[in-house]
Amino acid sequence: MEESGKFAGGLSRLELAEQLEALASRLRAGAWPLKGRDCRVPERLEAEIKIKEKYAEVKVKVSFHFPAAAAPAQAAAADQQQQSNSFKEVKKQLGRAFGELLRAVNLEVLPQEEALERFLNLTQEFARSAEPAWADEVQDFLAHSDNLGQAFQQRQFERFHQEVRELQNRMQVCHREFK
Repeated sequence: MEESGKFAGGLSRLELAEQLEALASRLRAGAWPLKGRDCRVPERLEAEIKIKEKYAEVKVKVSFHFPAAAAPAQAAAADQQQQSNSFKEVKKQLGRAFGELLRAVNLEVLPQEEALERFLNLTQEFARSAEPAWADEVQDFLAHSDNLGQAFQQRQFERFHQEVRELQNRMQVCHREFK
């Protein structure tokens, strides 16, 4: 497929797969060749994927776009803002997920497994996007989160309760120090 433009025509299933993999490779690399230069692909971009069946035929449309002429500093600033917004969103979601765990502990029961899984997944996402300066605190947070998961798996309510309270205390200390 050309650097810019459209492609229309017949391809074998494998040829089409190769074209799609080439596009995916460009996205992963973060550089899109266009008219003899590489455009930087931002971390987040607008995209739409449609799959529908119409008239006994499956149609798949993939569409995405990003600025072609953004200056590197401008693109980096936009990426930084996007990462900051997504980090804030992860923190909000993590707070809500932790709230579910607290409610269960206050009712003196273990939470639903889905609630715990959501919390544990968000802790991993939080750790990946946390500031490097927070590395020690994040590792401590992850260790307590792991202990929380183990206590849940072993159905040890008292240990689970203790880990939730420990996480709560550490979050409060961390927020005071790093806010």
